[in-house]
Formats: sequence, structure tokens, C-alpha cells
Amino acid sequence: MKLKVFKGKIKAMGESSAPVATMPVPITTYSYIKMSDGQRIDKLVAEAGLNDKLKGAALADQDVELHVVLHAGGTAGLIAIKVGDAGIFATKSTEVPASKRKWKKAGLIIGVLLVPLMGVGLIILWRTWELSKAIASHDEVRDYVASLPNATLI
Repeated sequence: MKLKVFKGKIKAMGESSAPVATMPVPITTYSYIKMSDGQRIDKLVAEAGLNDKLKGAALADQDVELHVVLHAGGTAGLIAIKVGDAGIFATKSTEVPASKRKWKKAGLIIGVLLVPLMGVGLIILWRTWELSKAIASHDEVRDYVASLPNATLI
């Protein structure tokens, strides 16, 4: 996972999906966002509160600071935004449920024990590795948001 800050004005916004209401917080996905300095953010996902700030800044042609996490799959997630001279608004990132951390430990143990059984353990270890990456990414984003000075969580 890679964190990056994009600064400037939003010059173009690609097509957006309808907010997905089945999630705990509705999210919108933009095919791309183009900044005034020519940088482009592909497949940007924004939660409802941050999405409102993003659209408002684009319509008002204001300078923005977009704090984005870039995922390996080519998608990007908006985790914080600063519009003009206003304060910074960030996503409210919660703690990873303890059950996921327990599944990670159980997956490691069961995976290692089942490797001799026709490689079934390798599949479990692979899925556990993916879960570990997701947990680490979530923790990194939460720590980054906590390090932002005077950020308003929305």
C-alpha cells in the first residue's frame, strides 16, 4: 500500500458510480480524477462525507489536498481532503474487529498443519496472507489519519 498526497485544483472528474448503499457508509467510485498539475488518480473510491467535500471543491474550483491510498490492484481510496484554507477532513477509520485477527492466527496454524494434505494448507495460507495484508493496510490508514493534525473525522 502506498499513501500519496495530491495538491492543486480538480480539473476533471470521470464518470462516477451510484453510491453503494449496502456498505456501512455509502461509497462512490470515480473512473478518474485529473488534477491541475496533470496528475491523474484512477478508480478513486470516496466515502459519502469525503465525496461531498470532493464534489464541492470541484464545483467551486478550489485548491485541494487529496490524501489517497493507492492499492496494488489499481484502485485508490480517498482517506482525507483539505479544501482551500479550511481544516482537513478525514475518514473515520475504526479498529479491525478482533475476530479478523483471530482468523488470521487460526489460518496460519491450520494452513501449516494442512500443507501435507494435498496442498490444501497452501490455499488456506494464501487466503490468510491476503487477510494479513488487508489488516496491515487498514492499520496503516488508521495510523495515518490519527497523525493528521486537527483532522475532523467524518
